[in-house]
Amino acid sequence: MAAVFCAYAKNPHRFSRRSKLIRFSRLGVTHCVSAGKQLRREHLDPAGHGALEDISRKAFQGAMRAGGDNLFKRAYEQALARGISPDHARLTVQRKILTAMWAVWRQGSAYDDSPTVNRRA
Repeated sequence: MAAVFCAYAKNPHRFSRRSKLIRFSRLGVTHCVSAGKQLRREHLDPAGHGALEDISRKAFQGAMRAGGDNLFKRAYEQALARGISPDHARLTVQRKILTAMWAVWRQGSAYDDSPTVNRRA
């Protein structure tokens, strides 16, 4: 999965912000507003590469199947506990997975699952 992520992203510094990576991965939410009035319901932006969305979905499924505790399982369970629907919680964790992959690649460091590490990139 990491190789496919690297192949589509090409360069970790290509995305100046996390939001650009998320949008490129078809996980960004688009808002249609005119004169302060919402025209359509919010939905996922179809721009970008579906392969990155697929990678994050498969990584999400793997994290949920993994034995023991991990950062992504905890994030999913916390989102559900806050009352977020399972689909929206999954999408939130998928974004978190892509952000972690991007940050590790960008910083050239190893992934650390401990809850005390600040992962913001």
